[in-house]
Parts: sequence; structure tokens; C-alpha cells
Amino acid sequence: MSWVFDEQAGRVTPERLDALDSAFDQAHEAKRLLDRPASAHLQLPYPALEHLVGGIAPGDVWFVAAFSGNGKTALLMSLVLRLLQLGRTVFYMGLESRPHILRTHLACLRLGYDVGEILSGASKSWTSWDSIRNELVADLDQ
Repeated sequence: MSWVFDEQAGRVTPERLDALDSAFDQAHEAKRLLDRPASAHLQLPYPALEHLVGGIAPGDVWFVAAFSGNGKTALLMSLVLRLLQLGRTVFYMGLESRPHILRTHLACLRLGYDVGEILSGASKSWTSWDSIRNELVADLDQ
């Protein structure tokens, strides 16, 4: 956007007016958000994390980034589970894991099974595998 004064016309260019309108709108919205009640924010169910980042404001989109294997999915799946237990609606878009893996991860968390053992197939050697599989299938069907 150009911030140039049109000397020939002796006035501010339309581009500058658009920029001023946009700046005004942004300032107005920022002031309006200052009056939003704290209850409008999603409070994280982990006190240390809540203290670090605060609540999630309505309409905000958060990204969690780290190297592979550093626990992003584990953190987010445990957060999703806690929020679901609190009766919250959760929209989750994982960019590294396919949806069926995320659903299996969540089912394992809900039922108390190690997701690594389930996804790697190691659990198939367990004597209780058939009943565990049935539990997972029932949870996934839910």
C-alpha cells in the first residue's frame, strides 16, 4: 500500500485513505477486544500452560510446531481429550498425522492404552488383544 501524498492533486491518494480506514478499523477492533470478558476465552486445563500462553480467544487459530517426535500429537490429543471431557467442542486439523491415526490415538488415550503399542502392532501378541481390539472398535464407532 502506498503512503504517498499526491502533490499534483494536493491531497492524499485513495490508497492512503484505504490504509487509514484499515488502521482505524484495526484500532477499533483492538479496543473492542479489550472489553471481552475472560469467560469468552477457552481456558486450558493445564495450569502451567495456561499461565504461559493464557486462554485461547474466540476465533483464534493456534499452531503447534516442533521437530518430529517431540510430543506435539501427544500434547494436543491429551488436550483434546480433556476438553471433550469438559463438554467442549473441538475442531482439530493435524497436518502430520492422518485422521484415522489421530482417532486411534484419542481412543487409546480414552481407554488407557499405549498408542505406540497399538499402532505398532506390538499389542497383537497380548493375550487380551481380542478384548482390547473390541474396546477400541467400540470407542472408534462412538
